[in-house]
Amino acid sequence: MRFEPIPTRCRMSFSAIVSFALFVALLQMFSNGVSGQSINPQRGTQPGSSYAVSDIETINMTNGNLMLRFPLAQLPGGRGGLAGGISLQYDSKIYDAYKQIATVCLPLGDPFCQEAVVAKNILDFSQDGGWHYNIGYEFRQNVRSDEYLQGGVPQCQNPAVVPGGLDNNVTVAHNFRYKIKFPDGSVHELRPVLPASFLNYNEPSGYSNINMFGRRRYCRPLDPSPTSDWIDDEAPFITTGMTYYTIDGTYAKVEVSPTGAWELTFGDGRRVTNAFPQPQRIFDKNDNYIDVNTVGEPAWPYESSEVMVDQLGRSVSIETISATEHKITTKGVNGATLEWKVLWKTIQANKTTACLRVGSK
Repeated sequence: MRFEPIPTRCRMSFSAIVSFALFVALLQMFSNGVSGQSINPQRGTQPGSSYAVSDIETINMTNGNLMLRFPLAQLPGGRGGLAGGISLQYDSKIYDAYKQIATVCLPLGDPFCQEAVVAKNILDFSQDGGWHYNIGYEFRQNVRSDEYLQGGVPQCQNPAVVPGGLDNNVTVAHNFRYKIKFPDGSVHELRPVLPASFLNYNEPSGYSNINMFGRRRYCRPLDPSPTSDWIDDEAPFITTGMTYYTIDGTYAKVEVSPTGAWELTFGDGRRVTNAFPQPQRIFDKNDNYIDVNTVGEPAWPYESSEVMVDQLGRSVSIETISATEHKITTKGVNGATLEWKVLWKTIQANKTTACLRVGSK
């Protein structure tokens, strides 16, 4: 057997190999260090994340989220190749974190305990986890009370009577936060675009005291008395419509009119318009479109509904047979009816746990 020397142009010194490997290792360490998981789990496809992708499954290599996607009824490609359809999707992040504010007596079990307000994070089922259809885009408003599962939402206080009341009132006023959900299940947080003089109307937490209609929320006295109770109120503030941008690298813009109609725009020219009761319309960059009549999950009971229609009149329908059964139909070759049946079942796993005091057996 004869061995030929490696040509000079293909050689790499051992020190160069070690330097390159060290660079890759440091880059991986830095990447792991900056890719943390948010308080609530990230679902769908997120910018800057790594994914393992196959025909039906996608795994987020950062937080372990498993996504399964089963295509059901699909519309043929239309003008410019624009196509749509309905898929059944699963997301393994089935919980969200919420705040629970409760009044307890501390120390626990002590007959001479004193009442105290305690805040803690608890988990509850998420509307975005588990199995669902991926139909359309959803513009969502979250108010601060959504974070509180069992009361304890901050209320307006008279600063002259309650110490710290002024800071508390700022928290009460900053009550609105907005997000946009994409059909793949990902939810993207939005920030309003405001003139420089309005920057104090945003909180680092993402809450603003200006809602999607341009109305400002604030606290005010109930009556002229110095000891009057304070209440929350709203007043017109921005009358030309609100503009929001995503903050996670998706580079999407949402413009909301004073009537509540909104338009989502992407950097490549795609856009989505939503003006209820008109159907949601999804455009490609050439202004070809598909109409979506049902956004989110189908309700029960309702009759057959064309949830998706293209410009050529081809459609996908969902018919609710029962509370646990859907029939999805579309037309195939030569007008043949194609049907899919989806059966729903709730499975619960219960486990009993016991809490013991420190030092007990």
